Amino acid sequence: GLTYPPGAFDYVAWLDYLDARGVNFHKMWVLETARGWSDADAYFDPLPWARTGPGNAADGRPKFDLTQFNQSYFDRLRERVILAGNRGHYVAAQLFQGWNITAKGMGNYPFVYHPLNGPNNINGIDGDADNDNEGEETRNLANTAIIAIQAAYVEKVVDTLNDLDNVLWEVSNEEDGTTQTNAWQNHWIDYIHTYEAGKPKQHPVGMTVIYPGGSDSDLTSS
Repeated sequence: GLTYPPGAFDYVAWLDYLDARGVNFHKMWVLETARGWSDADAYFDPLPWARTGPGNAADGRPKFDLTQFNQSYFDRLRERVILAGNRGHYVAAQLFQGWNITAKGMGNYPFVYHPLNGPNNINGIDGDADNDNEGEETRNLANTAIIAIQAAYVEKVVDTLNDLDNVLWEVSNEEDGTTQTNAWQNHWIDYIHTYEAGKPKQHPVGMTVIYPGGSDSDLTSS
């Protein structure tokens, strides 16, 4: 929403809208940051991690504790995927959001408000080591502390939805087209395949088009 707190989204009405048009697939859109889209100053809530403080993040609300999940986030995700499945709908469950990491040439810098930006968490994790207000460092496999936090989050999402049949995993929406980002996405494709191998169900894992600078070969070689 353009104000905080964002207005409630009528998910059942959304499913009705899709049913009326014969559509049985949609994305479970994910936002990584608390505030800011590349071309609009928007607010996003809830997010996966608990906001415990001490101290306030850049959006004026308590800082994130990256060791504590916000269970209500995952409960709502599960509820919505079940509601979709009850109608025969498939969902692409996004895990990450490329438009919350870099400005992509637009006017806003969403990573300023991101939980993995140093000033916004209590855990000493900084995904903007070069202080350029962008979080491309969070897509670098060499940043092992950040990858560990992302892995715990990915496992939590998979655990939340693994028993449901109507799920396809989507690593991220429109990541920037760099070798680093492609390696990072391929890492999560492999990671989820391995993690789900020992679970009751296994689901397809997809890489979405890169933007900007993507090519079909990014996808066909994934």
